[in-house]
Amino acid sequence: MTRPRRFRSATGGGSAPTVRLRQLLALGVTHTDFPIVAYDPPPAVTADGLLGLDFLRGRVLTLDFARGRVGLRQPRKWWPWG
Repeated sequence: MTRPRRFRSATGGGSAPTVRLRQLLALGVTHTDFPIVAYDPPPAVTADGLLGLDFLRGRVLTLDFARGRVGLRQPRKWWPWG
């Protein structure tokens, strides 16, 4: 573990140590040697974990409530000549 790092979340924020994971796989995306904040959320939070912007950045996140699906993918290439 490393020294505490400040963070913000939907439930507030605080300070917690960071840990490097050898591999993190979520929503079909794998990150290696990925730092995470080792934080215990309040008891009212029933999620197993939270993905931050450092994990989602550079990708397209789709929340489809009608179908009960969550997706994460690379953005489509929109410039046909490059």
